[in-house]
This record gives sequence, structure tokens and C-alpha cells, in this order.
Amino acid sequence: MKYKHIFVLALVLLTFTSSICLSASTAVDRMIRSAQSMEDSKHKVDTLNEIAWLLRKKRDTTVFKYARLANQLADRLNYEVGLGDSYVRLGLHYFYNNRYILSIEELKKALGLRKELEDYPGIVSVYLNLGNAYFENGEFQWSFLQYKKGLQAAKDYQEQLNEQMQSAETSFFSDDEKKALEKELIKIEKKKAKLYSALGGKYSRTGILDSAFVYIQNSIELRTALEDYRNLPRSLMELGIIQKRKKNYENALNTLNEATDYTIRQSDSSLLAKCFLNIGNVHQEIEQYDSAYHYYQRANEIYERTGRKMGMVIYHNNSAQLYMAQEKYEQAKSHLDESLAIAHSINDFSGIRYAESLMGDLLTALGNQRQAIPHFQRAIEAYVEDDKVDVLLRAATLQKIASSYQSIGNYKEANNYLSRHVELENQIETSNQRATDLELLYEKERATAAQRDRVEAELASKELFTRGVVIIALLIVGIVLLLYFYNAQKRGRQLADGARLIAEQKEKLSQQKINELLNDIELSSSYAQIEGEMTERKRIGKDLHDRVGSMLTTVNLMLSAYRKGLPELPPKKRKQFSEANEVLMEANEEVRRISHNLHDGKLEKYGLVNQMEEMANRIESTGFIKVHLSTHNMAERLELKKEVAIYRIIQELVGNVLKHAHASSLTIQINRFKDRINVMVEDDGKGFNQKDWENNKSGIGLNNVFKRVQGLSGHITVDSGKGAGTSVSIDFPITKDVMHS
Repeated sequence: MKYKHIFVLALVLLTFTSSICLSASTAVDRMIRSAQSMEDSKHKVDTLNEIAWLLRKKRDTTVFKYARLANQLADRLNYEVGLGDSYVRLGLHYFYNNRYILSIEELKKALGLRKELEDYPGIVSVYLNLGNAYFENGEFQWSFLQYKKGLQAAKDYQEQLNEQMQSAETSFFSDDEKKALEKELIKIEKKKAKLYSALGGKYSRTGILDSAFVYIQNSIELRTALEDYRNLPRSLMELGIIQKRKKNYENALNTLNEATDYTIRQSDSSLLAKCFLNIGNVHQEIEQYDSAYHYYQRANEIYERTGRKMGMVIYHNNSAQLYMAQEKYEQAKSHLDESLAIAHSINDFSGIRYAESLMGDLLTALGNQRQAIPHFQRAIEAYVEDDKVDVLLRAATLQKIASSYQSIGNYKEANNYLSRHVELENQIETSNQRATDLELLYEKERATAAQRDRVEAELASKELFTRGVVIIALLIVGIVLLLYFYNAQKRGRQLADGARLIAEQKEKLSQQKINELLNDIELSSSYAQIEGEMTERKRIGKDLHDRVGSMLTTVNLMLSAYRKGLPELPPKKRKQFSEANEVLMEANEEVRRISHNLHDGKLEKYGLVNQMEEMANRIESTGFIKVHLSTHNMAERLELKKEVAIYRIIQELVGNVLKHAHASSLTIQINRFKDRINVMVEDDGKGFNQKDWENNKSGIGLNNVFKRVQGLSGHITVDSGKGAGTSVSIDFPITKDVMHS
């Protein structure tokens, strides 16, 4: 009775969905006719962009045509909003046609424009699309980074909206303005839920199930709180899939049934079919085969009525796997033949590779390993033609080919495919480690974000107070020295020298902190230079301690001769004398500290990782900026010249951040992969107009970096925008024969 009820609801849902699709198609036709009669204007740009948006999933040139027209017209009219929207449409066109590199290029253009316009909802949406494109292009770590940047942008915008809401409670905001703020808050919360869902789904596809579970739960909590029942079942279905993969079958079935109930209420036939398929998958895995086949059939009834051939391919593949589990090989082969026929007719490479792999499994089960090999190989060919994502299944298929060759005694080919399998497994492990590192970095940043504003305010207040005290103290020292030592020419000269020394030290400390910091982290380019610099630093440190320290001590002794007369002076003069004496003692301590730093041999700690740790600790100890340093697989040393060159490049980038970015957080990552070193330097500062920079190539520092990178045959990518920070990623090729220990 329950199944009959579901079937009736599904029919109603199909009728309703068909009417909506027909209505949408009619609306697009009307918009196309309207656009054809319009004069060139911003309204026409918006209309063309809307047409491209409604048709974005079509796998032909229709979307490109209207998005390109909108792009060209917006550029002529200097209409930045419309231009940014057109770049998004072009990016989505390339995405749905599996041209992911072109999609990324167009979406980056859109991101730059939306950053300039400070369009935070638009920025969040582009980050979501960029994450999708990077993932489908096989660049998982970049994909996860885009999603997390989107989440951070959403949270920043949410804070702004909350501040405005608080102002609305105490200011003269109209009811309409308050409602508009509330709607905007709901909209950005929905975007956050989408990002959480995307992250969870992508982590699940790469096998990082614990992280996937956390992000999907976040998505479910948000969508439940927002009563977003249209998208809630999608998150529930993804959670059910994760629970199934974690072997938690009871929870998986409960979650998927809950998703099905919501889907029926929302009249979403496509999602309902997916729910049926996933429920069937759980039943198949726990060997409840009759129930599994029943749900597969329910899904296929929807696919046949709606003409969704890709869904039919999935149904036949799942059914074949079901019959194979029961050793009913004839029925399994019948389903696989049907699946391959449909998949080839629509160029469904995902369906082809899965069906071919299952056909290989079927023949292997029948003992026909030699006949199974071509099917496994065709499955691998389908991976090459289609995309770069399903690496886990691809690795498993390579292992199956190796096993088949081994079983027929062809050990050479078996070894060849086994090597490819191991190489791909290593890539998966490296990618997952990179994703885990990014996850830890993101969690650390999230944990400290609540304290950042308070710390920055305290540092700014402390620095302002310190500078004021230094200036006043120096003035007092000058006045006291002039009053008490005017008639003693020799002593006056000594005191004047001491006062000048104090002034110079204080000025350096207060006005040149950043330059001194960069000097402190300077790296020598050869061991000979290290030795020479060490000798010179020790000599200067000794002179500073022995000579300048002695001068300050002499000044202190001279001042002590006048302490006996202090009680006879007015209170104001006594206070001035006391403050001058404190400044003198502080200068003496400062000279001792500088002398010690020059003498302690820090440059003897040589090596890229040690130097980077020294740099990070030195910068963070100043209180100017938070520094996060992450290195991976860097235990083995590089050639000395290459280490020095990479350090110089990072130093130049860090110098740019300290001097120009006004950032509160700096992230430095150095990761070694099989044939390359990747360096990433990222800040949350004010950024710059990347388009202007690319046109004019202004900025000596960044141009120097480009020249150094070219000298190492490296590749550099810069991502920046006003108010959105800067991210620089550099790849350097390496070979094992240049390693240096």
C-alpha cells in the first residue's frame, strides 16, 4: 500500500514538473523575442544574461551565443555588473560542456569584477562555481580552497549585515529597510548552506568521509533552520550516501527515507528517482535483493516517463550489479548490454566506464579473464575522454586489469598496470593529505577569527601609546640635559652624544620596524657569505656592547651625581629627571638586546625549512600579523642555490605583504610533490586591482618575483582583488638528482 501511495504521488509530481518546464520554455522564447527588438542598453544586457542563465545546462552553443552578446554589449557600455554576470554565464556554459579550464578562466574574470564592486553575494556564488570547476578538472585542493574562501566571504558579509541590523534597532530604519536586511541575511545563509553541501559532497567523492560528514551536517542544520525544504532533501540524500559508505546502514536508510518524504512534498521527480536508487543501493549492500530491485524499478519508471536516459543507464548498471551479486549472470549481461547501448547513444562516458568495468567483473567471475581485459581497458579509455574526478574507481579498474593479466601469465603487462595503479593511489594520497592540510588550516583560522578584531585593536592602541611615550620621553631628555649640563662643556658633549644615540635607537624602533624585520630575516646566498656576515655581526655586536654601552653607562653615572640635589627641586623637575633616567635605562637594555641578537649566530641555522620557521616566528613575535606556516614532504633538502632562490622569492612576497597589504593574517605553504615544489603565499589584506596590474605590470616587488620564478623555470599564478586579499601560487620543477642533504 505504501509503494502504491508513492507511485501515485510520483505521477502527480511528473505532471506538475512537465507543466513547469513548458512554462519556463515559453518564458525564454518570449524573452528572446523581446531582446531582438531592444535597443542597446543595460536592460538588454540583463535580458541576454537572464536568457543565458535559464538555458545554462544546454550542451550546445545557445548559451554561449547569448552570454557572448551580453558580454560584448556590456563591455561597450562599460556596464560592470552586466559584464560580470556575462562572465559567469560563459563560465557555466564551458562547465556544462566539460571544458573546465576555460570555465575557470571566465569565472576568475567574474570574481575580479565582483570584488571591485564589493558584491559579496556575487563573490560567494562565483567561489562556489569555481570550486565546482576546479574539482571537475581534478584540482581537488584548489577546489576545496575556493569553497572555503566563499564561506569566509559569506561570513564577512553576514557580520556586516548583523551590524546593520543592530543599527536598525536603534536608528530610524523603515520597516521596508529592516525587511530587506532580513531577506539579505536569509539569502547569504542559503549560500553558506550550498557551500557546506558542496564541500561535503566533494570530500565524499574523494573518500575523505569524516570531513564530508561534518560539512553535510552543517548544511542540514542551516537548511532546517531556514526551512529550506527544497534543498534540504539533497543534503539528507548526501548524508545517507556517506552513512552507507561508512557501513552505518540503519541510519542510511532512515536518512534516505526522510529525504524521500521531503522530495515528494517538493515535487522534484529527478531527486525522487535518485532517492529511490540510493535506497536500493543500501538494500543491495545488505543483501536484501528483492527490496533493492523494487526501488531500482521505481526510479526507472520515473526516468522512462521523463526521458532521462542517463538515469536509465544508472538503473541498468545497478540492476546488473544486483544480479551479479546473486550469480545470475545472464540477467546481468542483458542489463549491461542495454546500459552500453543507451550510454553510447548519448555519449555518457560515466555510464560507459561503469558498465564496461562491470562487464569485466562479470567475465572475470565466469573465469574468462582474457575476455575481461578489453572491457576494463575500455573503461579506462572512457576515463581519459570524460573527466579527472572518479580517481578511486579508476585506480580500482587499473588493479583489476593487473590482476587479469597476472591470472593469464602475462606478468609484464600486469606489472605495467600495477605500477599505474600504485602511481594513481599515491596521487590520491597526496591530494587527500593536501585537502586535510587545508582543512586544518581553515579550522585554525575559524577558531582565531573571533579574537582577531580584539587583538588588532589592542595592538594598534599599544603601538600608538608606545610611540607617544617615546616622543615625549625624548623631549624630556633633551630639556633635562640642557638645564643641568649647559655650563659643563665636556660633560655636555658626552650627554648630547648619549641623547642622540637614544633618539636614533628609538626612531629606528618606532619608525623602521618593518625594514628591520625584513633585514632580520635576510638569508645569505652562500656559506662563505654566511661566515663573513657572522664575523661582521659579532664585531658590530661587540662594539655596540663595549663602546656604546659604556657611553650610556657613563651618562648614567653622570646623572647619578645630581640625584642628591633632587629633593631641592620642584616636583615637576624631579618627575622630568626621573622619566629621563628611565628612558636612559631602557636605551641601555635595548643596546644589550641588539648586541646579543647580532652575536648569537642565527645564520648558522641554514636550510629552507629552518629559515622559513625562523622567518615566521620572527614576524609573528612583532605582533604586526598572524603567520601560518605549513610544509609538507620537505624533509629532504634541495640544491642550495634553489633553496636560496625559493627563500628570496618568499621573502619578496612577504615583504610586499608587510609593506603594502595591511593584512592581519599571512599564510605560507611549501609542499613537495613528485616532480615539483608548490609555494603558496596568501594574505587577507587590502589586495589590488589585478586587471590594472596585468595591463601595466606596475610594482617592482611583484615583477622581481616573476623574474626569479622564470629563472627557475617555474609557473606563477596571482589571484587578488581590492579588499579581498592576495593569493600567489608558484610551482617549481624538481628532479631527484639535484637534491642536497
